[in-house]
Amino acid sequence: MLRWLRRTIGRLASGRPDRRRARPGLEGLEGREVPSGPGALVPFATLSGAVATAGKPAVVLFEVQPGHVASDRAIPLLLGLDAVPAAGSAVTPKVDRILSLSGQATHAVATRNGPFLTGVSIPLSQPSVYAVRVVGTGQTTGAFTVEAFLPGDTNGDGRVDRVDLARVRSSYGSSLGSKRYVASADFDQDGRIGAHDLMLTRRNLGSTLSIVALTPTTATK
Repeated sequence: MLRWLRRTIGRLASGRPDRRRARPGLEGLEGREVPSGPGALVPFATLSGAVATAGKPAVVLFEVQPGHVASDRAIPLLLGLDAVPAAGSAVTPKVDRILSLSGQATHAVATRNGPFLTGVSIPLSQPSVYAVRVVGTGQTTGAFTVEAFLPGDTNGDGRVDRVDLARVRSSYGSSLGSKRYVASADFDQDGRIGAHDLMLTRRNLGSTLSIVALTPTTATK
C-alpha cells in the first residue's frame, strides 16, 4: 500500500495519469474559472508543504474521518483550498489539482489566482484520503501553507450556519474598500460580495467539516 501511494503521489506531482489501475483518478476541472484576488479567507485547518524544485509540484495529504463531516444536503459539500507562501518564502503557490486516494468522486472549480473549490463526499465507514497538488508559479520554490476553508464559513469554525448566512447577506453588494465589505465572506476572492458568494453559502449551509493532515506514512495506517 505504501509503495502504491508513493507511486500515485509521484504521478500526481508529475501530472502523469495512472493507466494501470482503476483506483481513483484525477478529477476533471469544470469548464469555467472564477476570478480571484483580494480578500482574507478564514481557514479552519492548514496543511504545510514545500516546492523543492522549480517546475516540479509538491503534494500534501489530508484525511476526512467519518463523524467529522456533515451536510444537510445529499450532494457533496464544498471545500476551499488556498495556498499561501510561508513566512519568508519566495514561492508563489497555487493549488491546481486534487486526487481522492479512497475512491471518492471530486468535482473542482478552478480559480485564476486564489482558492480552489472541490466537492467532498461524506465518508460512511472508512476515512477518505485526499492528495492536493501545489505548483510554484513562475518557477518559484519554497515552503507554503494550504489553508482549508468552507465556503460560507465566515469565522473559521468549520461550520456554515445562519450566523454566516446573515453576515454574507448583510455585506451583499459591497466591494473591496467599502465599509460593508467583509473579506472573509468573499469566497471567490473577486473583490466583491455577490450572487456567487451567496450561492456558495447556501450550498454549504448546515455543513460542518474537520480534516487531519497526513504524511505518506500515516496515510497507509
